[in-house]
Amino acid sequence: MDNKKKVLLTGAALVALSSVAVQDAQAAANTTAIQAHAQIVAAIVVAPVATLEFGTFSHGGVAGTVVVPPVAAPSVTGSIDHLGASNARVPGSFSMIAALVPVVVTVGATATITHSTNVAETMTINAFNIDTDAGGISEVVTNTAATNTYNIGATLNVAGTEIAGTYSGSFTVTAAYQ
Repeated sequence: MDNKKKVLLTGAALVALSSVAVQDAQAAANTTAIQAHAQIVAAIVVAPVATLEFGTFSHGGVAGTVVVPPVAAPSVTGSIDHLGASNARVPGSFSMIAALVPVVVTVGATATITHSTNVAETMTINAFNIDTDAGGISEVVTNTAATNTYNIGATLNVAGTEIAGTYSGSFTVTAAYQ
């Protein structure tokens, strides 16, 4: 075979190989559709159900505490003389409407209650527990129904120098999806 025929055959073979490579490259440049999805859950709704009640007591001039846990029986320390039935001391509670996913519920570390006519007279509430006696000020809960109710207990610190009267105040409960 002469050199011209070899060059023509080689050129033809390159053109044939090039067209196969272009077809393979076109086949590799395929496209597909990927689905996207989002789900929105309703905003959390928290509402008070019951007041945290420390009851009626006398302190006898000595410091003590009134402990109202979310589940267990209430108790007192120091010289607190509780008047009336212990069922007058009850945990506070709130209802929560939320999706059936984990929610972080948080209560402030302390709160203050103030005398009804003498605002200089106060008592401090601390050691909050959410839902369980060992829950602490932050608890992860998951609603098991559309609306659930959760208890909050705490400790009232009595200095023993407070004047007689009614003391009241509030504390904040915050709920956020985890």
